[in-house]
Amino acid sequence: YMHDGQNLFEPGIAPTGDEWQVDETMRELAYRELAVPAIIVGVSSTDERWQDYAPSAFIQNLPAEQRDQIVGAIGGEPKSDAYLRFLVNELKPFIDNAFSTKPDRENTYVVGASMGGLISLYAISEYPDVFAAAAGLSTHWPLFNPETADVNAVLAAITTSLESGGLDPAQHRLWLDRGTENLDSFYGPYAEAMDTYFTGKGFTGDAFYSGVVDGSDHNEASWAERFPDTVLFLLGTGD
Repeated sequence: YMHDGQNLFEPGIAPTGDEWQVDETMRELAYRELAVPAIIVGVSSTDERWQDYAPSAFIQNLPAEQRDQIVGAIGGEPKSDAYLRFLVNELKPFIDNAFSTKPDRENTYVVGASMGGLISLYAISEYPDVFAAAAGLSTHWPLFNPETADVNAVLAAITTSLESGGLDPAQHRLWLDRGTENLDSFYGPYAEAMDTYFTGKGFTGDAFYSGVVDGSDHNEASWAERFPDTVLFLLGTGD
């Protein structure tokens, strides 16, 4: 299950004109027997993308003044809990009924970029019995404006939420990456702290990847370049 579905397959409907080339990547890696074939479900985002993808618990755990500033700037509270209920309780059962899926947790993953990375992490934490792996490309750790975010407060809000979730390195895998340009240039302090958090929880070896791609940007073209490595982590055959 991938967020921002309009950006995944066709440049004609991607707002920026670039797409992730998900179908081409999956076809190539499966043809070369480097990755297991998979059904990709792209869930399009809406005009309320931030509200849909901002993890409700992450925002609620912020100090009140910061939380109110963000919610006020966006014009409403996060709707991510409702979005995940739709994903898990409506969309997934529909897909499992309509297609020849492997519906168990071990074969169900969630992937996104930027805010889509945040909601992917939130999804596997909140629904640990549904998803076995999550990938966040250029995960937008600051939650909102990186130039005004309080790094320590944001990290505390995120980890407090994860502590009450169900992430388990014996059952789950995480992929996190980032570039170095534009928005991605702000992510270093967050990503390094989260790496320490996850490895401290036992996410090591095959259960965890965190990487930096020098020169890579915060856009669909960059995520298309990095997506093959994400697929190999999630679905690689090891050949």
